[in-house]
Amino acid sequence: MGDALVQSATIQLKDQGGGVFGSKVVPDLPTSITLTGAGFGSIANPKPSAWDTFNDYAGLINGDEIPDTTNDFWESTNNGTNGFPYVLDNTDTIGRGFSAKLTGKKGWLNNIKPRAGGSPRIVASSYCTFYMKFNEALDSPPQPGTGSNKICRVWDNSNGMGTRTSYMPHTQGFFFYKYGGTSTPVLTIHASPWPSDNNWVDVAEVGKWHRVELFQDAVSGVQLYEDGKLISDTSPDYATMQKDPTYPAIPYYLAQLGHDISQSALVNDTLRQWIAEVYESPHGLARVELSNDLTFDTSVEQRRFYQLVDSWSDSEITINNAFYGDLDAGSTVYAHIINSSGSLIQTLEVN
Repeated sequence: MGDALVQSATIQLKDQGGGVFGSKVVPDLPTSITLTGAGFGSIANPKPSAWDTFNDYAGLINGDEIPDTTNDFWESTNNGTNGFPYVLDNTDTIGRGFSAKLTGKKGWLNNIKPRAGGSPRIVASSYCTFYMKFNEALDSPPQPGTGSNKICRVWDNSNGMGTRTSYMPHTQGFFFYKYGGTSTPVLTIHASPWPSDNNWVDVAEVGKWHRVELFQDAVSGVQLYEDGKLISDTSPDYATMQKDPTYPAIPYYLAQLGHDISQSALVNDTLRQWIAEVYESPHGLARVELSNDLTFDTSVEQRRFYQLVDSWSDSEITINNAFYGDLDAGSTVYAHIINSSGSLIQTLEVN
């Protein structure tokens, strides 16, 4: 290959039984990867703070309800009388054994918990990524297309005061609520709509897995990616939004993920939702992703999969359980190494 960024990765094969519980091993692709080179930087503990691949619920099988209490990964999954429970689903996944399927029209996963072995949360920033799909469009029949369809909320204070960010499909915009010590907003930003070619919940896109990435920085604002593409807006508020100074020592965290609509009456009973591959990281935009694309490009949509990195030094990165999602195993797979600012460091060929 002529691209100077492309080198060969050192590959270490593991026994096929060594993968994560419930995972699918993609044929002819290594489950363990070592990336070697120079100038990677270093991260003492590169793992995210929290994550859920929905494949670590020991003893549960397809159709079993994900526990609402005594859950190691979420504070709750039922949300009382307003929401429906999630179940493990092995019939509609994105490359692992299970996804999480919502059994009713409304519900969300509440407050992702830090994982053992993960990095501590930090005040400065939070990066969240997940895959989601719906069986019907949120803005077209049989759904009424009204109400605020929040599907991801990042907070810093669990009592509802402080900085609050709510991501919604672009037809209804992207809301920021910034509170002081009372329930009266001191700053409210509503920037909408998103570009029309990025509505992943419209009729043409339902039934497909789509990825969302939300990066929130205490000083430099917010970046949103849909299916790998950076979504921009004419409002300058995205770059200037800062963390509420009332709570300077409380880190951002993924507070809600799912379908939190303003009123249950605004959604019909036929709507269903799936979630997969949820990660929350304190390392800025630093990450390793696998794709079938030689070029890492956030100006276009790309299918890329976030990796759980086990070690990260300036010259070597190890991934003990590589995740390929639905990438084409018959084509070249590339590893993109990205720094904390979101810029590409290097692209390495995996197979």
